Amino acid sequence: MGNTSNREQWAVRERLTFIERVAWWRGAVNRSDVRELFGISAAQASSDLQAYQDMNPGVLVYNVRAKRYEAGREMACVLHAPHLGEAVRNFLGEGVPLPQAAPESRPEARADVFVPPMRAALPEVERRIFLAVEGRRRLRIKYWSVRSGRGSLREIAPHALGSDGYRWHARAWCFEDGIYKDFALSRVEMAEWPGAAFEPPVADDAWTREVVLRLVPHRDLDEGRRKMIERDYGMVGGFLKLRVREAMVEYCLAHLRIPTMDEDGRVRPQHLELDTRIQNPETRDQRSEIWDQRSEIRDQRSEIRDLRSGIWERRRSGAGAGGVELPDELLAGGLVAAAVLVVVRDLLASGGEGIDADADDEKSDQAQESGTKSVGS
Repeated sequence: MGNTSNREQWAVRERLTFIERVAWWRGAVNRSDVRELFGISAAQASSDLQAYQDMNPGVLVYNVRAKRYEAGREMACVLHAPHLGEAVRNFLGEGVPLPQAAPESRPEARADVFVPPMRAALPEVERRIFLAVEGRRRLRIKYWSVRSGRGSLREIAPHALGSDGYRWHARAWCFEDGIYKDFALSRVEMAEWPGAAFEPPVADDAWTREVVLRLVPHRDLDEGRRKMIERDYGMVGGFLKLRVREAMVEYCLAHLRIPTMDEDGRVRPQHLELDTRIQNPETRDQRSEIWDQRSEIRDQRSEIRDLRSGIWERRRSGAGAGGVELPDELLAGGLVAAAVLVVVRDLLASGGEGIDADADDEKSDQAQESGTKSVGS
């Protein structure tokens, strides 16, 4: 009996969430929407609509002429967090992958997935632009342009939505420039409620036309690395073909780390860089000391290799390894030089046998780690 009750409660919540989702993204919902999806009676659909109104008062208003419940501009969702990808999947009929949630990362985990940060837009902005796309309506937005560095009011007529995996953009007719352009939703500060329907004077051929990109390994790679890249990308005959909407080519190339040009033929500037600044002065000094030690280690690795060569030469001539002299800086070099002396001692003890370049690096790296710990403690 308990399981039946739980299933019924779950089914009711699913229907109420659906009502909310339709009202949010399409601006209106009626009984037939609920009946067709869930296969319930008209009476049950009416009951569900009433239940949602009791749960979220004042959100839905019944339009007698249109025979539907219409959602207001200031609607707030109480059962789900709206996501544009779900709206595209559910209401535009497009197979758009939903965003991947970042898995919980544990130090002992044996697998991990990096999920890039999504450039999120305001929910009300996503909603109003989606309504404009679905109804082919015009609307005014305040848009911040990277090129100009300023925000300005624009009137656009969006007809499609695109995603590069990091953020959504609206493919829209721009009334100011008289052309089709892409408007990143995360850069829209404000969007008014959609107005009248609008049909642009020309078709968006760049959106409807597909092009074939032929990708090859970079010309600066040598033959071995070119073969590696061909295998890495599954190239056949030395190239890879990708079929992409012409309007989405730039995003495809950016994903593949291929530089793109702006309208003036200049390479587009990068939006991000790694911040290497350290705010704590003490930590900055420690970091500087660590880098100095690393540099010293690299210099003295070369001396170790010279010593090893000397040992081998003396061993071949029958003189043994005991006559090798150690540079004064190694004898008085502190922490880093002490680690190098460990390597030299092993060289002398073995007569030059059993020590190779990898061992040099390993011991020097151990010294580096020890130095890092002592500096940071």
